[in-house]
This record gives sequence, structure tokens and C-alpha cells, in this order.
Amino acid sequence: MGEDRLKLYCYGQELYEDMLAAIDSAHESVYLETYIWKDDEAGWEFKKHLMKKAEEGVGCLCHL
Repeated sequence: MGEDRLKLYCYGQELYEDMLAAIDSAHESVYLETYIWKDDEAGWEFKKHLMKKAEEGVGCLCHL
């Protein structure tokens, strides 16, 4: 929380890496909203990171 900032991404891989890093650094909660969740390597990577945070007691709220 604090300063507002905007970062534009041209490549999905960079976006995914930053999103996963944000999930990994969460201490209290993760809020994720997406309209595509595929059963592919990227989708499973997100699920793996979210499950790890949930096991650590971090609340995860996902809107699909």
C-alpha cells in the first residue's frame, strides 16, 4: 500500500514472473482476478504458488 504506480508489460513471461513474485512475497492475503486459467504449465505454476501460500496461512481469494 502506498504510492500508486503502473507498469505495462509487453511479454507474458515477464508479467507471470512478477505476479508469482508478488504471490510469494504476500504476508496476509492474495487477491487474484483472471478470466483465463488454463490447464497448462503456467496455470499449474500459479496453482502451486497459491497452494504454498495457503499452507502458510495466507488468505487467497481468486475470482475466475
